[in-house]
Amino acid sequence: MPARYRSGLTTAMGKRAKRRGHFCWCCGCIRPNEKFSGRGHARHLCRDCSKLGREELNYRQAVRDLERIVDPSRGVIPRRHRAAFERFLAHANERVRRCAEKIAAEDARAREALRQEREAEAEADERREELQAHPSEEESPGEDDLPF
Repeated sequence: MPARYRSGLTTAMGKRAKRRGHFCWCCGCIRPNEKFSGRGHARHLCRDCSKLGREELNYRQAVRDLERIVDPSRGVIPRRHRAAFERFLAHANERVRRCAEKIAAEDARAREALRQEREAEAEADERREELQAHPSEEESPGEDDLPF
């Protein structure tokens, strides 16, 4: 079954499944329409989150932007997003800077793990090529080893 059917966004007939309510970017929930004020629909901000202060909303938006920079499949920050990430390391808000530093540390660990994995694969490839180029007599079957 294709992934688009399993996710619930498309039915087998090709029609989009309807979602009820709206998505609130701040809390990440799909909330019913009643949980949004008149302006909240357009801003994608539910009533509960709109009660938060401006500073908290700015912090959550910055953290959300930081999480978007990180490549989810490998857990590293791509080179093309490095300049944008550096801005968060010098951010005016201390909480955003700490979050960026934590992500930078995780990025360094993930890059080191990927580097070690590449080196191990390169060593294995070298050994494989060496065995193919110079097969030892023990590994190659001799005429006496034939089953018939």
